[in-house]
Amino acid sequence: MPARYRRWLPVAPLPLVMALVLASSAVTLWILVVLATKERTRGYDVGAPAIESRSLQLQYGSNEGDPYGKGGTHTDTDSCWHLEPWFTRSHWDRTQLVFYGKPSMQVIKSVANQRRWRVKITGNSSAFFKQSHSMKEDISFMVVYTTSLQLGKNPILQKLANSRNALVSGIRNAYKVTGAKKGQLETFRGFFKSFGCTLEQVNIMPRSFLMDNDVECLQFFKYASQKERLSISHAQPPSMWVLKTSSGYGGDGVTILPNTTLLLEWFGNCQNTNKKEYIAQEYIKNILLIEGRKFDVRGIVLIAGTNPYMLFYHEGYLRVSVHQFESNGGREVHLTNSHVQVTSKGFDPEKHFWTFSQFQEYLDLHLPQNDGYVYNTLIPFIKKVGLFLLQAGEETFVRMPSTFQLLGLDFMVSQDLHTWFIEANNYPLWPKGTPYINSMMETMGNDMFDLLFEMRQTPEKFSHMAPGEWYKSWQLVYNELEVKCSSNSQYNPCREF
Repeated sequence: MPARYRRWLPVAPLPLVMALVLASSAVTLWILVVLATKERTRGYDVGAPAIESRSLQLQYGSNEGDPYGKGGTHTDTDSCWHLEPWFTRSHWDRTQLVFYGKPSMQVIKSVANQRRWRVKITGNSSAFFKQSHSMKEDISFMVVYTTSLQLGKNPILQKLANSRNALVSGIRNAYKVTGAKKGQLETFRGFFKSFGCTLEQVNIMPRSFLMDNDVECLQFFKYASQKERLSISHAQPPSMWVLKTSSGYGGDGVTILPNTTLLLEWFGNCQNTNKKEYIAQEYIKNILLIEGRKFDVRGIVLIAGTNPYMLFYHEGYLRVSVHQFESNGGREVHLTNSHVQVTSKGFDPEKHFWTFSQFQEYLDLHLPQNDGYVYNTLIPFIKKVGLFLLQAGEETFVRMPSTFQLLGLDFMVSQDLHTWFIEANNYPLWPKGTPYINSMMETMGNDMFDLLFEMRQTPEKFSHMAPGEWYKSWQLVYNELEVKCSSNSQYNPCREF
């Protein structure tokens, strides 16, 4: 107790002491409430406390923090569906786009220029954000492009992710399903196992092994030996393998191996002393080719918000190798991503980038029995994988109201039209391609920002949105409210695939 109060104790009656204490407490509480609810009208606020809880932070009726009731479907339908706006502004002038710690995305930069946003690339968060925070007249809103891993490490980014004056591209902990290849594989395996099946049983990814794990390394050589014997008995060429570093990006750290000879030299005793994280993945046999060239499919999905989770799909494109396919060809033959292909002699964007409709037309001409593969199989599979990633990561994601996650999903197709999911990319560098692809990507980016802003300004327009409905060029795949408020259905990946 302060000294100025103690000297009153001998003479002050007890009611007076109690009144003083209560008055002091009331003033303190009033100050805290004002500080907590005060919103800056100029400049962006990086002072909001970080939100660590996975409960919904927006106000859903009377059930603050638990919008669906305790562990079940909410019985008060109107209350369950109700959302309060997060953004209160109606204009986005004086906005700055920041690429933090990562290279800039050409398409996103183009969209920013159209909207007259300032663009900055930086890796020094403290100095930059402190400087920008003082520029109240020049900057009133920030859009930050970074990664979920950076977001988890940087408290300033976390404050922005909880601010009403910022958007941050990166859901905290999303890197576990979209980051390093080892982390993706471990998360996928664990998620399927929790539902009673295995990743290998559902057959959505090529068989993969973690070579820094001694047990899995031994399992790899046992499996490879069985495949080799099978190939010999059927007079077929031996299985090829793809060796990847866990953190490789854009084709870096990827080696195509015609057999296990080099793998035996590198990992033969399965005692990887340096424990560098490598993944050995089975090369897809009988790969489907376009005009004799290998290709892959880039799918696009967006986790537009975490309060509630909403997943959208956008049409992607194909990336076709410049070179004719041959099994003993080099990296430029086997690796179809633009980062590798653009360095090839004779690179032509018109031949490298294909639209989904072009692909379907090609299949109709050369594989008339394809049964509308692109629209009846490929696109639904991309949506399924996008939802799988969201569900697999949801237990570890941290809900922050101003975050979103744009994902590039890579797929390949075998001659029997089986679609293979290869990996997810949490920071896709959208390339400049053909005029049509460029236009499609810029439309995607503009529509994406309109979606991200509007669903935080007028969330009631989205709360009842059902899968299959469109917001401009984005199609809804999953609405957390639609599932939680109207049904008791539980997602099960073993049934989905």
